[in-house]
Amino acid sequence: MKIISWNVNGLRACVKKGFEESMLALDADVICLQETKLQKGQENILLPGYDVVWNTADRKGYSGTAVYSRVPALGYTLGLGWTSTTTKAGSSPPNFRYFIWCAAIRPTPSGS
Repeated sequence: MKIISWNVNGLRACVKKGFEESMLALDADVICLQETKLQKGQENILLPGYDVVWNTADRKGYSGTAVYSRVPALGYTLGLGWTSTTTKAGSSPPNFRYFIWCAAIRPTPSGS
């Protein structure tokens, strides 16, 4: 299985520089894109044979991800599973929730 992960820092610019042709030539099973900075439907990206799942930011021009896969997803969940809460200082959701999630899936060292 061939998986490509790429922080494109703006997918529209990549499309202008031959993104589709490059991705098809690489012949990957899964293509994971970060920092797409566009909303679903803003670009007509043609990757025949791939299904796509978009996770766009609420604000246009910010972040966003897309996953192209040759095998259709049986299901998916967008986000990390926490609600959008803020602390007293107005910061993003606490990182400790992500840490707990990672710790839960990390294998236990032998002998523990």
